[in-house]
Amino acid sequence: MPRALLALLCASAAACSDPVTTVADPSCGEGVGWQGSHAEVAPEGKLASGGDHVASELMHPGRECLKCHQANRRAPVLLVAGTIYRIADERSDCAGAAGATVLVIDDNGVRYERTTNATGNFFIRQSDAPDFAMPYRTEVTFGAKTYSMYPSTDNGDCNTCHTPSGAQKAVGRACVDENDVRCTH
Repeated sequence: MPRALLALLCASAAACSDPVTTVADPSCGEGVGWQGSHAEVAPEGKLASGGDHVASELMHPGRECLKCHQANRRAPVLLVAGTIYRIADERSDCAGAAGATVLVIDDNGVRYERTTNATGNFFIRQSDAPDFAMPYRTEVTFGAKTYSMYPSTDNGDCNTCHTPSGAQKAVGRACVDENDVRCTH
């Protein structure tokens, strides 16, 4: 096989493979977990914290996003970030609710709307909101139901408080199960 054709086939295969995926995980409430790629070099040439994960918007659902992004100067600066789950006590690294609409309203009334990705993550980059004003409030819509977070907060690292057992007056994960009273913030 000519070297040029072999190189083209290899490049095509690499471009189509996603190094960060969701996998079946029976220890997760919904049965789906996050599986990160532990690689020396990511296909796109970016590394996440400590060089041990491929950078991805899908990475580490449920973990403290801003904490890691602030510690890694190569990571994008995030103002608000977190994970929306279907279950209030879901553990970290389990996939959350994909397709939820997260509305963040800053102190000036500016509205930032995001849709959760395949692992339930959402975020607002500083580069997308240079005039973002704390504190902010949040509404999450999933299906026909909207969940509102009160009061407003100035902590943009949502998963700091929205842990499986809840912290700092949060009752658990930011979640969208209409049958679970803990999800009705």
